[in-house]
Amino acid sequence: MEKAPFCEEMCYFYFKRKGAIVVEILVIIEEAQLERSSIIYSKLDTKKTLVQFSPEFSLAEGTLGELYQKEGISGIRRLFYENFHWQPDGYVRVKLNELITVVGNIMPEGVEMAEETLLLSDLPMKMSYHLSENDDFAVFHFQRAVLKALAKTIGKKQNLFKVPHYLSLLSKICETNLNNSQFFSLLKGYASLQDVQSTKLIIPVPETYEIQKDESGLSVKMTDSERNIQILENLIKDS
Repeated sequence: MEKAPFCEEMCYFYFKRKGAIVVEILVIIEEAQLERSSIIYSKLDTKKTLVQFSPEFSLAEGTLGELYQKEGISGIRRLFYENFHWQPDGYVRVKLNELITVVGNIMPEGVEMAEETLLLSDLPMKMSYHLSENDDFAVFHFQRAVLKALAKTIGKKQNLFKVPHYLSLLSKICETNLNNSQFFSLLKGYASLQDVQSTKLIIPVPETYEIQKDESGLSVKMTDSERNIQILENLIKDS
């Protein structure tokens, strides 16, 4: 797995006896149009905190997607630190189309989500960033369901002997500053915390943006960025 040029510090991971991992991770699901890539901040300790950002979420620097297109992960890390004092220990970046291919290899029968099964043929449409006038950011629920199913499948004890194969598949599509051992431990950490208390947040929150329509389709227009910042600051205080 490749290391990012900006990553000068070592990534340290702390494990508790019960297997819980204390780590902050930045996950990027990269699309062909870089400015439409999904950005996820995740923290694991005795519980899970996951904040998924619309690439159209706007701050003083412009939208997150525009910043990612210009500065890559280093720009997102800088913005998160300057605005929220987040310092992710590591990052994982994966191209959406390659992720879907690997999901098909590991879970060929599809992905279980609540009361439905996502077929592999559904994933490109379901997981690619898009809006609708009715379901808003439903795409993020599909993305999380796939990532959760992937971590759970790899972390299963009965799949122990398949882990080297799974890691080989993932290492070919993921850019990360984690080594294989850290990456596998991260997946096990997610799997071991499936049923514990978790906080999931999508930014922007309802009633702080409008969905507008023009000749290019639907897009987000921010109406209250400050409220989102306050919500994130409260989340940080409670974590």
